[in-house]
Amino acid sequence: MACFADSALGKRSSIVSALLLCAGLSVDIASAQNVLLQSIPTSKSQITLRYLRPYFGDEYSPRNYDLSRFSGIYDLSCNLPVSSDINFIYSLPVIVYHARRDPSIYPFASIRSTYKENGIGNIFLGLQKRWVYTEETGANVSAGIFLPTASEQTSFSEFSLKTNFYEREKYWPKTLSIYGNFAYHLIPSRGGKFVFEFGQDIWIPTGKRTREIELLYHCGVSGGIHFSHIAVFLEYAGEFILTEEYPEFDDRFSNSVALGMQVAKGVVRPGGFYKFCLAEDCHGRVLGLKIDMCLE
Repeated sequence: MACFADSALGKRSSIVSALLLCAGLSVDIASAQNVLLQSIPTSKSQITLRYLRPYFGDEYSPRNYDLSRFSGIYDLSCNLPVSSDINFIYSLPVIVYHARRDPSIYPFASIRSTYKENGIGNIFLGLQKRWVYTEETGANVSAGIFLPTASEQTSFSEFSLKTNFYEREKYWPKTLSIYGNFAYHLIPSRGGKFVFEFGQDIWIPTGKRTREIELLYHCGVSGGIHFSHIAVFLEYAGEFILTEEYPEFDDRFSNSVALGMQVAKGVVRPGGFYKFCLAEDCHGRVLGLKIDMCLE
């Protein structure tokens, strides 16, 4: 299951991740918008467009290929109220993987010089229930399934998983995933926002080849402040694989940190962020762009 996932994490990175998590939980208020965490449900319809562009470095890119300008993961998600306290959530990831290998370095005819692969990931359908909502605090529970619609091409999956391991259930082929999540947020009157989420993922294989059911847990913390109409935020996202066997306990963790900025008011709210992982064997960086639209 973890053949493509950047899940190995050393002692030092584990300590850093734990400190970030504790810092996020103790911040008086810390957050604005989110990068990888679930959107906060409201009484208005929300549509989000997100683009993730990875920069792996020569020796760490999938199969040592140079990516084209528009390669990346494009994601369309919707959060739509269907009653006074229930929202419908939907996500459609689209992956564009165009890459080229220098033929002078790899002149062998058996090695492909280019890859051009486009396709969708696993479509998500779910519901959110809003709880305990006041002007400054709120909590919600989400549940849903990832349909097994992702491409089965090996290089396609490898590229997607290296780009966004926190949402790897969106890209793993021949797998039906059951998703659950609890989220809490705090919005002080002086501005800003703090968000914490925790949940579980159950992977059920659907292909002909027999694989075991996998159990994963995820945890995220986002914190930041508002400056006029601009929000600056720091986000931690981590995942723990329970059922897979690893030589070291720390190897079960995959953690990342993102620093971002986004327009905090208005119907259309563009933003950008820079994400890097904390695993010792993961040297890639991801530049992200997103647009949140809040409809009446």
